[in-house]
Amino acid sequence: MATTETVNGSDKENVLAIGSLGSAQDESYLNLLSSLSSEKKNVDNHMMDRILEDAVQPIANRYDSAYIVLTQDDYTSMGDNLGRLLSFISQSLVDNGQVTLQGLPSSSSSISSTISASGFTLSQSGNAEDTTTTLTAHKKQSAPKSIALPKRQTNKLQKAAIWSYSDPSTPTLDPTSLLQPSDLARPIPTCEPVVAGAPRRKKACKGCTCGLAELEAEEAKDKKVVMLNGVVDGEAVAVTLDEKQRLIEAAAKASKATSSCGSCFLGDAFRCASCPYLGLPAFKPGEKVQIDVGMDDI
Repeated sequence: MATTETVNGSDKENVLAIGSLGSAQDESYLNLLSSLSSEKKNVDNHMMDRILEDAVQPIANRYDSAYIVLTQDDYTSMGDNLGRLLSFISQSLVDNGQVTLQGLPSSSSSISSTISASGFTLSQSGNAEDTTTTLTAHKKQSAPKSIALPKRQTNKLQKAAIWSYSDPSTPTLDPTSLLQPSDLARPIPTCEPVVAGAPRRKKACKGCTCGLAELEAEEAKDKKVVMLNGVVDGEAVAVTLDEKQRLIEAAAKASKATSSCGSCFLGDAFRCASCPYLGLPAFKPGEKVQIDVGMDDI
């Protein structure tokens, strides 16, 4: 679709003209600008080296047509830069916009392949002179944008009815009729058999019959207990509720206690200020430490 600008009440076609220092010196570029101006077209002109140096940025879909006027030496020395120049023009042209290359060498087969690879379709070629060639190509139209189709609305009730449908002629079956009496009986809890010297994974259950309950009772009877009665060195010690709670927690951990210094179990005289067992009496690893009930009144 052609883009035009209205100037003084009349529409002008937007044209891009690209030249070089060589084409300006032999006046072929100046002749093109004069011709386009006489046709009352809105012309933007740029030099090739400015575009290749990225000093000029393309304006998408601005121009209806473009002209490249260079010398044969320019085309020969450009190499890969011709593809960059055509890419700039492709971004600037509208779909199906036309580009014309003037002053091409007569042997321009490689240039023709570069034009095709840059998104153009060759439409015309001719000899401007015996030693030069003019090529005309059109920009390929962009692929149409995909349009998202509306999602199909599915009635949830209809979908549920399809899956819940059953043939009236199909006999119904009570699932409980497939169970045996042994399947309905409650399982009898059992303990793991006790193995001497092996670690136990759980405590004895209620109504234990495997001997684990008796083993736990015997271990509790043989375990030494260290009582904390709130007296240190023969003097009563006032213990706040927070301090009492800390001591209770420390006493609970005492049976599993490990010491980095090896002296925490000997008493407060051997403990540092940050020791978690500070305030507990001396005990041996494995002994159970309990808080005296009388401490409630301290």
